Amino acid sequence: MINIRRSAERVKLMDTEAGEANGNPAIERMMKIFATIERQPEGAPFRDIVERTGIARSTVYRLLNSLESHRMVQQLPDGSYCLGARLLELADNVTVASRFFKFTRFIQPALDRLATITGETCKVSVIERDAIILVAGSTGRSLHAFSYTLGELLPPHAGGASKVLMANLSEDQRDRMLPKQLVAFTPRTLTMRQELEAEYARVRAQGWSHDPGEYSLNVLSYAAPISGPNGEVAAALSITFMAGADDAYRERIRQAAISGAADISTTIAGKLS
Repeated sequence: MINIRRSAERVKLMDTEAGEANGNPAIERMMKIFATIERQPEGAPFRDIVERTGIARSTVYRLLNSLESHRMVQQLPDGSYCLGARLLELADNVTVASRFFKFTRFIQPALDRLATITGETCKVSVIERDAIILVAGSTGRSLHAFSYTLGELLPPHAGGASKVLMANLSEDQRDRMLPKQLVAFTPRTLTMRQELEAEYARVRAQGWSHDPGEYSLNVLSYAAPISGPNGEVAAALSITFMAGADDAYRERIRQAAISGAADISTTIAGKLS
């Protein structure tokens, strides 16, 4: 058994060496780093990356610095790493994707400022191919700030961002995106189409939405629309916070979502002028 195991290990080592010999060693190492981070979407600690890739600490450090400078990875406040927004922009060039992806690099500073001011996690979501996807974000630094995963698909009938985006679609588009059977994630999830349509009307009229715990009872949010190049609703900014906050804190987050979405809309307009 020991001989068999050692033989298998030698074969694996030979395959790895052959792969690096026939390719570019630096790229092979970067791909190992990507694979490790991909398996830990909430953040891969530096130590885990070193241990799981088998790459020297100094090499991992240099590669991560280069990848972060090109926005291929992003370092989170706790020091761990997640995949970066640049990957979504690259995907935009090989798939039929949202036109909004090309703006993510320009809005990141605004997201970072907003997350710093509020202390809460700020996220931007769009509709792509009849799905709601999270395309940009910045993690807050408060004790209870929530994490996020770029590329995460969101339910179309629950959550602040989803309600903003769905409210500004035509009824035919909503028919196409909403499943026949709406899942109740919590007791606060709206599962009747008539209730949803009434909520969408409120969101359109007031210009913002509130998630009182529709996807998770512990996670609340406010969201507001981000205008695209032609004034259309192209994305939604949402700010999440923990349940139990007082009215004054909730109002501060609501105002931050509205003003933050307006700032991002202005940034996008400026890039087109």
